[in-house]
Amino acid sequence: MILYYTLDGDYIKQTKLKGYHNSIGVDEKFIYLSQASYVNNKSTNGSVVIIDKTTEENTEKMAPLFETAPYCYSQGMNISATDNLYFTRKFDDNIYLLGGTDLKTLYTINWNELSFPPEKKEQTLDCSELNNLCSKNKYVYSITDIQDTDSTMCFRTNLGGLFVLSKSKKEVKWFPLIENDALDVPLPSYLPIGGTDGEVLFVFPAHYLMMLKKTMRNKANSSQIERIMGTMNEESNPILLKYTLK
Repeated sequence: MILYYTLDGDYIKQTKLKGYHNSIGVDEKFIYLSQASYVNNKSTNGSVVIIDKTTEENTEKMAPLFETAPYCYSQGMNISATDNLYFTRKFDDNIYLLGGTDLKTLYTINWNELSFPPEKKEQTLDCSELNNLCSKNKYVYSITDIQDTDSTMCFRTNLGGLFVLSKSKKEVKWFPLIENDALDVPLPSYLPIGGTDGEVLFVFPAHYLMMLKKTMRNKANSSQIERIMGTMNEESNPILLKYTLK
């Protein structure tokens, strides 16, 4: 169900949906919903549902791929909240551009040694088998949480860390660990911020900072952790570090 509100929080209307969806994108004329590819032990008709804002007509696009891993998903959103709306789906190496009532293949990623084996895509795996296979062999099967700049795209996959796509070279680099130089600590929980500014967040839960505080007492930059945390305890709200991508 989609609920509509004014910017002041006043309820306007609601629209009931027929399928199961986990991501939403909106432009001037259309609403885009990613659709679960496998529901009640059968494939759905499309990977994306496009709703005309004026007529409320629904159109399903992109027939689902073979269901390699029913009901298995990795963390994150597969429709971006960027100015240009991008769509991805599991076991698909393409990044698609959403616009109007159609999708355009924008980038096809060559994962090289991280590529999920084509022969495995024809098998049916449960979630445990899929996760063990990808963890052991470092295979990519999903792209989520895209952030966009003029020259790059950043996103996460099922392998964790951060991936950066060079738009000019059509090449991808994987950064399994991102660190803050000033604090000398790893940055957890990458989260893209919607809009046109190319900003991302890294979320530090309070309990994570408390753990860092204990382990870094003898390091030169431990005072920085102390300063940031102030009077925080394990029940405090998380700290957000915001970055603008260049």
